[in-house]
Amino acid sequence: MAVDGATLRLGGVYQMDFTAQDAEEASGFDVRAARLRTTIVSHGLEAFLQTEFTGAPAVFDARLRYAFSEYVRISAGLFKSPFSRSHLISRPVLPFSERPVAVDAIAPRRQVGMSARVQAPSGWFSLTGGIFNGNGRTVTPNDNQHFLYVGRATLRPKVAGGLLSIAGNIALSIDESVRLGALSPSFSGTRTVYGADASYVRGRWLLAVEGLMAELDPAPGEDQISTGGYVIGGVPLFSESLQLVSRYQRFDPDTGSVGALARVEAGLNYQPSPTVRLQFSGSVPTEELPGEEDGLRATLRLQLALR
Repeated sequence: MAVDGATLRLGGVYQMDFTAQDAEEASGFDVRAARLRTTIVSHGLEAFLQTEFTGAPAVFDARLRYAFSEYVRISAGLFKSPFSRSHLISRPVLPFSERPVAVDAIAPRRQVGMSARVQAPSGWFSLTGGIFNGNGRTVTPNDNQHFLYVGRATLRPKVAGGLLSIAGNIALSIDESVRLGALSPSFSGTRTVYGADASYVRGRWLLAVEGLMAELDPAPGEDQISTGGYVIGGVPLFSESLQLVSRYQRFDPDTGSVGALARVEAGLNYQPSPTVRLQFSGSVPTEELPGEEDGLRATLRLQLALR
């Protein structure tokens, strides 16, 4: 829709899950996502708003982006920090129903701040850097006078028939009573996060690997080094609308109170149209690194998405 030189686009995603699991959490149905996306573009400036309606309505993204050219752009507001391949993939196209646990725990994820992205004309290289409050997905003021600095460099060498991507990430922050999810309920000190990932995609063929590490230096207290990552593969099955996927993931929070997690997973993705998607996945904990609450788990997801 175009009004007074501006273009308005509406989109959204709805995901309904049925999960059966042998763990402390109950099995049952869950509305995993019900999101509305609104995009307004005018004269190189893009405004993007994404809201989530599961539970209390919440703002997931509120971003302004200006493109100086197709190679240089800046973003400001609440949006995904430029860190981790899996984190930057949109939810409707994830190969499994959820991102790896290590990515959700270690990557800085959504933040309030600004970033700039520069890309080579041929697309073989891009560099993104940002400065953020470091408090996470909240519009409350910064926790102190320091900021979270995030950078990501990506190489995309030319490969016949597919897309090869190799990237590295780094983030640095000095925090004061910041909630870091599975890493810490309230962290004060220096946080340094590293990550690297590589992927090859050719249609429904997929091979990707990613590793992450967070070094937490509390003041006072003992250092904490959390590590994790995943390896994932996907192949088309009978047709391009059906994909078989498998994944191994591992996460060690190094908290002393929660054990390491390691799981082997397999699944099927059936997408008869760009709007409709059906996902089935099952996972089992490995015997070497069982977590205290690990168990067998299977999820069936129905998704409707308009992008």
